[in-house]
Amino acid sequence: MEAIRQESRNSYHRLRSIEEDAEFVCEIAALFPDYPVIANERCGSWYIPLHKGHGHSVYFKSTDGHTGQWDFSLRRANLPLLETIERTHGCIIVDSTRKGKRIPDSLSKTVPIWCAVINRAAARLLQSAGLDTSTGWDESLYTLPSWISRSEHAQMESRLDTFVDKLLATPLAQSPLFLRLQKPLRPLWFTPSTRLYINDPPDYSSLPFFPVICLSASKMVPGSGRLQNGYWYVQGGADDHELWAKGLTPDLFWAHKDEILGNKSECDAVIKRLVATAKHQPEEALDVGGGSRQLYDYIGETGIAIGSRTSGKPPDCWKTFDTVVNCMELEYPDIQPERPDQAYLHLNIPEGKKGQNEFYASLPRALAFIKGRLRADQSHRILIHCAKGQDRSVGIALAALVAFFDEQGHLTSPPTIDKEMDFYQHARQVFDKAIASGDAVYYETTTDIVEEGGIEFEIRYAPALAKKPQSQAVEQTTERPNPFLPYNPALFVSETATHNILLNKFCVVPGHVLVVTKDFQPQTAPLLPPDLASAWYCLTNTSTPCVAYYNCGRLSGASQPHKHIQIIPMDPQARHRPPIAAVLDAIPEKKYCKYTKSQIYTLNTLPYINVVTLIEPTIMGKVTTIEDAGHYLSDIFFSLFDAMIQQIRESDLEKGEAFAIHDLSYNVIFTNEFMMMVPRGKDEYQVDGLMMGVNSLGFAGMLLVKNEQERTAVQSSVLKVLATVGIPQGSGETRDVHVDG
Repeated sequence: MEAIRQESRNSYHRLRSIEEDAEFVCEIAALFPDYPVIANERCGSWYIPLHKGHGHSVYFKSTDGHTGQWDFSLRRANLPLLETIERTHGCIIVDSTRKGKRIPDSLSKTVPIWCAVINRAAARLLQSAGLDTSTGWDESLYTLPSWISRSEHAQMESRLDTFVDKLLATPLAQSPLFLRLQKPLRPLWFTPSTRLYINDPPDYSSLPFFPVICLSASKMVPGSGRLQNGYWYVQGGADDHELWAKGLTPDLFWAHKDEILGNKSECDAVIKRLVATAKHQPEEALDVGGGSRQLYDYIGETGIAIGSRTSGKPPDCWKTFDTVVNCMELEYPDIQPERPDQAYLHLNIPEGKKGQNEFYASLPRALAFIKGRLRADQSHRILIHCAKGQDRSVGIALAALVAFFDEQGHLTSPPTIDKEMDFYQHARQVFDKAIASGDAVYYETTTDIVEEGGIEFEIRYAPALAKKPQSQAVEQTTERPNPFLPYNPALFVSETATHNILLNKFCVVPGHVLVVTKDFQPQTAPLLPPDLASAWYCLTNTSTPCVAYYNCGRLSGASQPHKHIQIIPMDPQARHRPPIAAVLDAIPEKKYCKYTKSQIYTLNTLPYINVVTLIEPTIMGKVTTIEDAGHYLSDIFFSLFDAMIQQIRESDLEKGEAFAIHDLSYNVIFTNEFMMMVPRGKDEYQVDGLMMGVNSLGFAGMLLVKNEQERTAVQSSVLKVLATVGIPQGSGETRDVHVDG
């Protein structure tokens, strides 16, 4: 039995099985010559010979059709397929499965859900446009009765309107494709056991729907397969090709099929040689079908193009483009730019699931490289390419569009750091005017200093705040008016490309500002480069020392659901650092965060879990744009986030508890000296009827109390209060947690 399993994993047996299944695909394609044959990525691509392929693919995941998990994915809306169907009046989607099924869930459930949702969404949009769909427009869900139980069918159907609502609530619904759709879609199924229409194919042109033919390529066989004609047939042999293909791609296989399958004993050696040769082989050599391929496409008037591997082939690429970003593992030799004003970047991102982590890690580098080469008049031509121009290059290009362009495709210019303007002096002027006009309210406070654990905690006592209307918890505020959309113009201080900087309407520190996203984003989301960049813009453009903080999640002390960072000035006459910085001074042999590595510490003298990184003083002085600062700080932020999760998991293991990252709340404090992150266990300190809220500033060493009971509790032990609302940890010396970023 083990020998059979080994044979089923052999490349030769899988490729022979794929060849056999592809014959059936070609047989069905010949019955419907007007319908394009489209691969469902990634398995389906192997079953379509080059001369039969449509050139584009779709992505219907089986997991979106798994029982109880049915979904219409907005990330995989597959609207280009709708354009193809509208033009050709039908299509053939090819996929396979190796799990002992006749049809994969992608074809038996995900595609039928997609068809029904598209039909219902189109009906609503057509009706809103004044077009009549009352007759002949079928919105039903169609599944195979022999494969899908009536109970499961009913459960799937009950969710369709929810999926339609979700689709229509997005910009995808603005596509003109819905209004151009002349007939509804209906899925039909073909498998190797289907013989009904082989000799007498139907004519669908006169029927009231466009057929979406779901073609399951592989034969259903029991166990691991069957022995025939000198090879072991493997059902769904193309599945999980990363585990057996040894770098071979579908195009490379079909271009050299006879050579690869000519000798069983030499199959692996031939594959190895072809894969190695492909590193230097132009993509045109693989186009054995003889058709011409579009090598690249420009994105509107942005000056950015997405292309296949051949589009980046030298020297021709340098005649067309000024900058080339290669997102794939393979490189052409002699790719170096021909002129000083040209540039090349190799990101080396593996294909498929293996490349996911490398893709995310490459984003900051790619965006920084692209940004420096964008021009307002789009005169600098930038090519971003991968093997087919359909995955990695699209992701990098999309990130660049979001980062550097507005919705009209116009280049946005993030402000450079203006070292001439003192931000806080300007904020104080706006504050004085807002107080005089009554648009802002200032609460007088008295300050107590409580020394504990080597930290001089600053306790602000503001009894007038007890009379201020209280905000509810973040998750309960969605129906209340958003004070940031629209904001009070009298509170406007400044702006960046992505954020408004506003005065805090109710403040106990003059010049307390909020860095607020221009569009609504939730306060439960992590800080991203634009958030951190905009906050850094405020911190660095003033001679007044400031501290920034972010309350993330329902237990963090946040009072507004709209994403915002807060910044308060320190009194330079009294102290120029938050009190918690005293603990940082005790770190022996300090190691600072460089661009390539984050040195992360946990301060075990504090009774709650924490992680902190020291910021290299000289690096930020060299940064000239707030965007560059944002990427640097983002690397720090997510390194801290990973380290914090590691600390929580270790603590939970000791206590036998489970860690739920989906509901994580935490506080972030940062200055131009350090960034610190503290997870939350509770939103309030509760004892003897007292319920006192604590936010990020508490962990910076600055607490606000509103009555004598709170004041007494804090003065008795500040660290006890913080440990109660944080997540307790053991005591000890400051240590490096060895998490690299």
